[in-house]
Amino acid sequence: MAQGLKANTPALNQCAARLLMPAKQRDAYDACTAQGLQQGTDPFMQCVQKRLNAGNPPLTPRQQDAVDLCLGKGLVQGTDAFKTCLKTAGTSSLNPKQQAAVDALSGEGTLRRGAGEVRRGSAEG
Repeated sequence: MAQGLKANTPALNQCAARLLMPAKQRDAYDACTAQGLQQGTDPFMQCVQKRLNAGNPPLTPRQQDAVDLCLGKGLVQGTDAFKTCLKTAGTSSLNPKQQAAVDALSGEGTLRRGAGEVRRGSAEG
């Protein structure tokens, strides 16, 4: 093997996967690895995503609201949970501050039902 890698090892698998990546992604991986970030970690994936998104148009206000909402929930960009949040963030007519209030109230025993709110244990619920 040209780089001295042994067959059937994680190092060989990573090398092969890297060579099969599109050039832009490979460059992002190389740059993030050069910064000392470990492949597969959240900081590494955030670094790669940031580099891949460089030069893309800015987010629309609605997209930025969705990102803010998901970050406000403590989710990490680039994770599956964050991506799922982004997909469902636009389904609410609430802005991020309103949604945060609803989430906080839901945790304290107030649930949102239709246009009104009902306390758990109340005669209406």
